[in-house]
Amino acid sequence: MFLFFAFCVLLAFKGVVIDGCPHDFSSLGDTCIKLALDYFENPDAKPFTWDHARQSCQAHSDAHWSVDLVQLKSAQKLEDLSHHIATHHSEYFEFIFFVGASDAGDNIWKWIDGDLVDLDSYIWFPASPSLDSGMQVMTLMPAGHVYDRLYATAHNSNSLAPSFVCEAVSGA
Repeated sequence: MFLFFAFCVLLAFKGVVIDGCPHDFSSLGDTCIKLALDYFENPDAKPFTWDHARQSCQAHSDAHWSVDLVQLKSAQKLEDLSHHIATHHSEYFEFIFFVGASDAGDNIWKWIDGDLVDLDSYIWFPASPSLDSGMQVMTLMPAGHVYDRLYATAHNSNSLAPSFVCEAVSGA
């Protein structure tokens, strides 16, 4: 029993918890996520721009974890995240969340790691993204509680949102 306790303490000092994720992150399939909900929980908090949200995620990086806005490269990952928010944070389900993709104004959407975003993917809200010119960023918005499902939409890069989703990847 003592050895198990010592092992847990050692993991905690390395920034890892028992479920394999950093402190304050939740396991979601094969990834670790953190919903940034400070805007709702702190009366002095202000909404974020996409760039500020990204910097806030990256501030959680350390020698063991690389942290950035979540990349939702599959419809399944988006469905898992939608279900997680609807189940564990239902009071925030109707709000907007920044995630890790953008369009630099050429209507070529990329994930933050540089991979192309599939514009025909099931992650997008119908008729999104629009072909508007200008820098746009990806946000998640609810489609209602009918399916407890969020969809990706495009917003101007200077838009504000109250929340965002960070993803931690082991091996920074």
